[in-house]
Amino acid sequence: GGTVSADFLQVGVNGTGTFNQYAGTSVVVSNEFDVGLFSGSSGTYNLYGGSLGAPLELIGQSAPMAAPAAFVQRGGTNTADAIQLGDLGVYQLFGGQLNVNTNLSGNGELEIGGGSLSAGGTVSVGTLLLDAGSSYETNTELDVSSTAVPSVLAGALTVDAVGSLNIYGTADLSGTGSLTSNGTLSIGSPFSSAPAQLLVNDRAQLQNNGYLQLTGSGAVVVHGGTFTN
Repeated sequence: GGTVSADFLQVGVNGTGTFNQYAGTSVVVSNEFDVGLFSGSSGTYNLYGGSLGAPLELIGQSAPMAAPAAFVQRGGTNTADAIQLGDLGVYQLFGGQLNVNTNLSGNGELEIGGGSLSAGGTVSVGTLLLDAGSSYETNTELDVSSTAVPSVLAGALTVDAVGSLNIYGTADLSGTGSLTSNGTLSIGSPFSSAPAQLLVNDRAQLQNNGYLQLTGSGAVVVHGGTFTN
């Protein structure tokens, strides 16, 4: 229990570090929160309970200083003005509440297996993993960009009328996953020739009630699933 206050909080800097936070503990960072800082390092932050607050959270860095970094949230509340995921950065939300006042962005991976995510701005990541049995509803902009590591949507994803989902890489709607778009669903980019596709596999369901835009190499590919437009 108790309160931890710091100007900077860094986990995994020039080495390996792990920080476990439990219920009853409050961590307040007034400047910057870093996990996995500098090449050759690795860091893990496990949030089981309590509260964490910081203006800026950096989970890993991008090349050439990329370092493996993981933020694993199973409970509690994490509130940040902004979160940046480095090339090897992973945010895993399995429980609790994640509040991002502005943008959650970067080339890393966001996995949602439970809990609740509230973002005031854009959620733009390399890879999105939406686990089976979980759900996420967005009323802002959601971008996925990785072609090397496909996004896997095995849960229920809903795009509100004022929201948008932009796929610049590969997204796999699989298992019994569902995607319901009431806003804008955009696949591909006029500024890139890289393949961009939404795969509808297995027993997955794609329901488009809004605006569907295929640009450049953008495509919807159905393999066993259901696509209703």
